[in-house]
Amino acid sequence: VELAVGDYPIQRSQRNIDVVKRPQCGQAQAFPFSVYNDSQATATVEIGMTTLNVPSNWEVTTVPSTTLDLGPYSKGEIKVQVRIPCASTLQQAAAAQQIARLQGQAGSVPTIDVEGYIEGELVGGIELQFEPEEQRHLYLPIVTRQ
Repeated sequence: VELAVGDYPIQRSQRNIDVVKRPQCGQAQAFPFSVYNDSQATATVEIGMTTLNVPSNWEVTTVPSTTLDLGPYSKGEIKVQVRIPCASTLQQAAAAQQIARLQGQAGSVPTIDVEGYIEGELVGGIELQFEPEEQRHLYLPIVTRQ
């Protein structure tokens, strides 16, 4: 389709890409985004989520979890909630550091994509890319004998 100068197609969705810091372990953090119904009929927004390089022990949910009903010409909010559990043993902490190191060396970071669709059409979304975890060193206590 060829458009005249200054004549732009209607854009019905917005998808934000945010690079964010990881939540502190044990604390949930919410990342909200908006979706819009620009029609005169009530619509149901279907929520889809895809993760990439997200450790299996991270808890990632959306509120609402599957659908959101929107009235005519209205806006709604979807929250992506992320909680990273704290390591309970030194072995778990070392394994988490190794995974973070490998991801950093590969140039990849944990990424979460959440999108809202009305009748298969994208109406809003967010991509969260989590900054690489700062490298922390684990120091063991020194025991001296007399």
